[in-house]
Amino acid sequence: MNSDFLLCKEHILSEEYVDIQLTSPMTFDSATCIQPINEQYSIAYVPKSSFNRLDYSYSNFPLPFGLMDALALESSGIIKTFNQPTLGLTGKGVLIGFIDTGIDYLHPSFLNNDGTTRIHSIWDQSIQTGIPPEGFLYGSEYTREEINEAIWSENPRQLVPSIDENGHGTYIAGVAAGRNGAAPDAILSIVKLKPAKKFFKDYYLIKDDSIVYQENDIMTGVNYLIRLQAKLNLPLVICIGLGSNMGSHTGCCFLQAYLESLGKSYQTAVVIAAGNEANASHHFEGKIENVGDYEDVEILVGEDEQQLGFVTELWSDLPQIYTVGFTSPTGEVIEPLTMVSGRNYQLNFILDDTKIDLFYDLINDSGGSQVIRMRFITPNQGLWKIRVYNLYQIGGIYDLWLPNRGFISDETRFLEPDSFTTITTPSNSASVITVAAYNHRTNSIFIDSGRGNSRRGLIKPTLSAPGVNILGPLANSTSYQTRTGTSASAAIVAGAVCSLFEWAITKDNLPTITGTLIQFYLIAGVRTNPLLSYPNRDWGYGTLDLYHIFEVLRTLPIVN
Repeated sequence: MNSDFLLCKEHILSEEYVDIQLTSPMTFDSATCIQPINEQYSIAYVPKSSFNRLDYSYSNFPLPFGLMDALALESSGIIKTFNQPTLGLTGKGVLIGFIDTGIDYLHPSFLNNDGTTRIHSIWDQSIQTGIPPEGFLYGSEYTREEINEAIWSENPRQLVPSIDENGHGTYIAGVAAGRNGAAPDAILSIVKLKPAKKFFKDYYLIKDDSIVYQENDIMTGVNYLIRLQAKLNLPLVICIGLGSNMGSHTGCCFLQAYLESLGKSYQTAVVIAAGNEANASHHFEGKIENVGDYEDVEILVGEDEQQLGFVTELWSDLPQIYTVGFTSPTGEVIEPLTMVSGRNYQLNFILDDTKIDLFYDLINDSGGSQVIRMRFITPNQGLWKIRVYNLYQIGGIYDLWLPNRGFISDETRFLEPDSFTTITTPSNSASVITVAAYNHRTNSIFIDSGRGNSRRGLIKPTLSAPGVNILGPLANSTSYQTRTGTSASAAIVAGAVCSLFEWAITKDNLPTITGTLIQFYLIAGVRTNPLLSYPNRDWGYGTLDLYHIFEVLRTLPIVN
């Protein structure tokens, strides 16, 4: 390894360097290392000592992501496609990739009958003792051959030391493509994300013991899977069980834009959990009819947030322009500010010993957005009010989001929340398959399952799948467990998409299929409830039924 490579790797991992997302080709004089993700995106690493937040737009700073955790295959029509003689679909010849907490490669769910692994490769971003994948600067890649050698050795972890300490990644990989999963013959590839840097957690006021990942590391994980797909020449399903309440909830920003482009690609599909935020009281939607009027948004701040704080963001579409003021629990008032795009403002509350950092920006996405990011630093417990003023445009709507579960305590919440528009980032992109969760035993929606639509009215979720008490492998054991949440439902749909790719590509029925067409097939085959109207903000277009898709396809002229 040359000295430049080692220096760049050191800066990628060091707490003394800040990760900045760029649109390629861009350069920064202050960057000591720039790592390309693809032709469109790069990551720069800037010394923390010279980092100034005002030098960068909203999108340049990565968003924080957490885990979306909170008789299924029969109800989804998957078992029928296993057993139907002509179909017999089990995901053969399809690559399925997971970007998550890793995998327990020793679990029986991921072994063939002869004891060999079903995993093609593992890229563990958190281990630096091995060799990174070609084209990447950090982490360690373990091949199928190395995993098999480890399995057959007396001490497997000495040869392949990658461990899934959390178990979330092992679980969703097993539900989607384990021995008893939805696509038991698919080929697995795993990206274990490295934990977020402390500087990153501190900026978002997230506790050190929280499980947090950075947007840019997820993007490099996606790129790893895309490169592997090109190398193997196989259709690819990317399954993501991560989400964030930060961001525009419209599909803008780097990761969402990247996944949006992939979802339209040939032989590639992206399946993402809708999140478990519907019942968390983390979303507020407001409407101020007239210019000059205002509305008070009340946030009850819990005791746990006093030590560090929390972040909330206000989003609106241009030309609607808003500003904000604040009232503390002791009644101290700060009047609304006149803010300039790209500027940071710090407010000090004398009686409450609280600071609020405001960052205001205009986002150059497809329609233009305004964002006000508010960092409440060591806020007093109690009732805080954000007074939102309408500065321009009649009848404007705005939204606020608090961080997702796992980043703040349950006690911190909006007093008048809106359970809709709670689909987490990055599943608001149009061409990704967004999956809600329902209880297939009671045929009822999972109460926490993220609800649509997107902030601009894009129909989300795409569909629903079983997500309550779903059986999957338990990491670091030979046992199984049940979990609940949209990660489980997304895993089931990802497995079903593997079967669709097998039918279309491996069996040569529709070799030019795209992720967009896969989404159309899923929607065409859903089951609906005659008592509900569709598309539905809870259920999407209906519930997954893989076998019914093929019943519908027999009637469509696009199939030979």
